[in-house]
Amino acid sequence: MIHPIEHPEDWYSCHISEYIDLLTGYIEDVEHHIDLSVNDFLNNKEVVVTNEIPELGLAHVFEFHRGMYGGIWDLHTIFTKQFPNLQRRSTLITLFGLFENELDELCRFIREKQNLTVELKDITDSGIERSTRFLSKVAGLKRVKETRYWSKIKDIQKIRNLVVHSDGRLTDANGNPKKTEESIIKTTDYLNGVHNVIIEKGFLKYVIQTFDSYFSHLDTQIKTTYNNH
Repeated sequence: MIHPIEHPEDWYSCHISEYIDLLTGYIEDVEHHIDLSVNDFLNNKEVVVTNEIPELGLAHVFEFHRGMYGGIWDLHTIFTKQFPNLQRRSTLITLFGLFENELDELCRFIREKQNLTVELKDITDSGIERSTRFLSKVAGLKRVKETRYWSKIKDIQKIRNLVVHSDGRLTDANGNPKKTEESIIKTTDYLNGVHNVIIEKGFLKYVIQTFDSYFSHLDTQIKTTYNNH
């Protein structure tokens, strides 16, 4: 945690709000470097004309950039679509891991401050299902999942898992479409793709805003629970 805090009621205001600001800056830096890389390709790629036959108006035109040859690769797609998508996919994995860790840390913090006997490791399930079960069943928070932001987080998790476990592919090993993930892509801004999920600029910011809204929801439940004790 960024700052030591004494009471669960201070968790959001003294820690999470600043942490969200930090992650927002991180995302802005990622997007800034993506823009720099795209602009570097568009402005500094080398264009070479070979086998030119002026009288027939024929020529082979190739692009070179960062040691890559356009005769082999579609450099425009690589540098303006594929590379940015890879960077955003990697950042999504990082962000979701941090989100999971913050929920785990909240569980451990509440257990310590409230002198609870049950530990997080005693709870079945894993990841965010385990931590939210602890907050509900052990810490006594109400309405832990009763918010529209929880369903959004589960959708984000499905996209994260799609990237981690199947390289973003929207078909299974038998070539059948993954209808759940396709539906998420169709109904979520800044996501698209036919064969593979494409993460556009704006999605990572949406992810952080969703996490922040859910943390704020938990903050309300924490204050409702412990201010009455």
